[in-house]
Amino acid sequence: MAAFRVYTSSGSRRPTTLGGRIFSSLFFLVFAGMGVAATVMFALPMVQSMSSWGWQKTQCRVLSSQVEELLFTLPPEQAALEVKPYRLAVTYQWERDGRTQTGSDVGGGAQQRTRGSAERELARYRPGSAVTCYFDPDLTSAASLRRPRPWPLLILGFPLIFVAVGMVSMVAHAARS
Repeated sequence: MAAFRVYTSSGSRRPTTLGGRIFSSLFFLVFAGMGVAATVMFALPMVQSMSSWGWQKTQCRVLSSQVEELLFTLPPEQAALEVKPYRLAVTYQWERDGRTQTGSDVGGGAQQRTRGSAERELARYRPGSAVTCYFDPDLTSAASLRRPRPWPLLILGFPLIFVAVGMVSMVAHAARS
């Protein structure tokens, strides 16, 4: 007759072999390393796009503004995939160091899903009106009407969970051995 035996731990653990400790440490190190790589991969473009948060605030005068319909200006294969087909196109001027600069970068949220929402945004940028804009103190011709929203930076928390789990597991495993 066949018998099955189940062994349970009674609180005392056998010491892990050197090979087992090396393998588990390498596994947790690779696990944490992949989290670091994913964090860097996400963080670099995000931080670059957030650079306008360090720009200086000034007043700009709107020269012209309109809503562009991307469905008619993009190639058909790109237009079919466009989720936000209405883009604000605003041209504005600002003064810096006694020189008049001209810009057209609207910044975050320039594209809208519906014509109505684009028209509502356009109402904020009537020709001749004064609006707040942000200019790059290092580059004389770079400016933007809006800064990007910082909420996408929260996405970085997800790969950082992998880093934390890998590092905590590696330390816990080393302390146990």
